[in-house]
Amino acid sequence: LHYLYGANAALAAIRSKKRTIYNVFNAEVHQESVTSKSILAAARKSNLEVLRKSRNELDRMSLGKPHNNIVLSCSDLPRLLVQGLGDKDQGWRPILANQDPMSASLALSGAEVDTPPVYVLLDEVTDPQNMGSILRSAYFLGCAGVVLSARNCCSITPTVVKVSSGASEFVPILHADSVVSFIKQSRKNGWRCVATVGREEAALLRVKNRLTEVKALKDRKTPVLLILGSEGSGLRTNVKAACTTLTSIASPARIDTTVESLNVGVAAAILLHQLL
Repeated sequence: LHYLYGANAALAAIRSKKRTIYNVFNAEVHQESVTSKSILAAARKSNLEVLRKSRNELDRMSLGKPHNNIVLSCSDLPRLLVQGLGDKDQGWRPILANQDPMSASLALSGAEVDTPPVYVLLDEVTDPQNMGSILRSAYFLGCAGVVLSARNCCSITPTVVKVSSGASEFVPILHADSVVSFIKQSRKNGWRCVATVGREEAALLRVKNRLTEVKALKDRKTPVLLILGSEGSGLRTNVKAACTTLTSIASPARIDTTVESLNVGVAAAILLHQLL
């Protein structure tokens, strides 16, 4: 059981229909906001029970975080395991492990594409703020889906849903048991697998002429899997070795070395904007 809080998170969860929603809790207020009215209308249209609660009760459900007078009790998102990304004949769609057909259909809703798509693979990204930010950028910019490493990766918590402004409910979210195997399978099917590296490593790769500059990623004729690593240590060595391309965001300014790099959420947005 999860308690989703916040107006956009609640409305997205109701509209996407990917979760089982048990109750909609609404605080007693003198006048409902326009967004709250939309949420309550969507809830009634979906035959969901709306229960009045005090703000203190909603505060407890949201663990004291801002809830805009709306909280949902609901199930988790369907957890879909994938082995790789398919080839052109397969419509570039994910290759599923053994899954319940209904859960797969729900999780992949929105993954249909007509042109070579872009997916994001997050390897051991643990910060919920960055996770939510990446999901929001991915959905806004038209990314076909986001793949998470099954281990050592932030799950889609209520905080992530809130930070993503509800994008987590719409962008397809998949899980890979083995990141390296997932990348290799996708490469076999014609995907360009782009790994991101930090500033110091990028400088060494640039000298060896092994770094692809970000601006060169724009002109693409093949589907792209963009791989980003953890906030602290970046991508693991074996993950980078499995990729076809290494890239990094260079600063146009001369910055102090104490400012090491962009956080992974900002880096993802910049790279996706370049790719899409």
